[in-house]
Amino acid sequence: MVKKVNNLHDQFFRAAFSRLKLARDFLKNYLPPEVVARFDPATLKIAQESFADDNLKSHHTDFLFHVKLRTGENAFIFVLVEHKSYADELAAFQLLRYMVRIWEKSLHEKAGKLPPIFPIVFYYGKKGWNVSRKFDDLINTSDEFSEYTPRFSYYLCDLSELDGEKLKGEALLRAAMLAMKNVFGKTLFEQLVEITRFAKLSYEKETMEFIALIVRYFMAVQKHLTVEDVREAIRKAFPENEEEIMSSAIKEFINQGIQQGLEQGLQQGLEQGLQQGLEIGEKRSLVELNLKILNKKFGKIDDSISAKVKNLEHRQLEDLGFAIFDFEGIKNLKKWLKENK
Repeated sequence: MVKKVNNLHDQFFRAAFSRLKLARDFLKNYLPPEVVARFDPATLKIAQESFADDNLKSHHTDFLFHVKLRTGENAFIFVLVEHKSYADELAAFQLLRYMVRIWEKSLHEKAGKLPPIFPIVFYYGKKGWNVSRKFDDLINTSDEFSEYTPRFSYYLCDLSELDGEKLKGEALLRAAMLAMKNVFGKTLFEQLVEITRFAKLSYEKETMEFIALIVRYFMAVQKHLTVEDVREAIRKAFPENEEEIMSSAIKEFINQGIQQGLEQGLQQGLEQGLQQGLEIGEKRSLVELNLKILNKKFGKIDDSISAKVKNLEHRQLEDLGFAIFDFEGIKNLKKWLKENK
């Protein structure tokens, strides 16, 4: 269960911080000014490699940025995203291992002198980070060995210490930080209301797409949420954009095959649908995708049920795509179809 939820946090963090505008905004507002002053933000780009051990990815995620210094030299910003609910005393040790791997890769690429790496621990556990950030504090040593002991500290971004008033940056960054901070502690509606209050969001297309990303995040993590709960929250927080946000959230939820579908053995069916180039935004594509998932889950469904699915309206097809993952048997499907004639 822990690995499953943490994978969802991983997906959201990557989806949010892969937006370079948001990433630059984070660096500008949360890193020490003297460090930021050394970077050329226009050169920031994402390195696709992961340096974390596979067996530790249920506990943390790594994210690497490449950036040029103002002097033209290469540098890296390495972010270790801690999924644990408590501070990890060995975070500095893990960072050192990953930093060495980055330097090894630089040596293979004949980079000359090793580039500087700015290490960040991004933490959003419920309790504050209460362990030392210095690597040498992990070593049981005396003064005689201090000269021969590696020394470095990492920068900490602890969301548990940030309330809405302390959040910095532009609308999308504040929205992302609030979502990660409150994904367990607040209802979806409270979350959306707080986002509008603190982030002062506009109704631009980019903003609405990002709100849909947050809604999908909550839908995936908060298992008790129903489609109607989601609609009601969006309707209250964004009355003029309900359909736009809901449509995007549901379609992408199906498109990505979020964890419920993957755990029920639907991954292959979803991938086949994607490989065939299904266009989720059109009614015909929604029909085909829903039927593929139903056949994968329940075996070949009879023609009468297929006909009822084909006769559903566009909005009903979106709702069905989300509801399928909660059906335990064919009876649940029939009941849903009867209630949604």
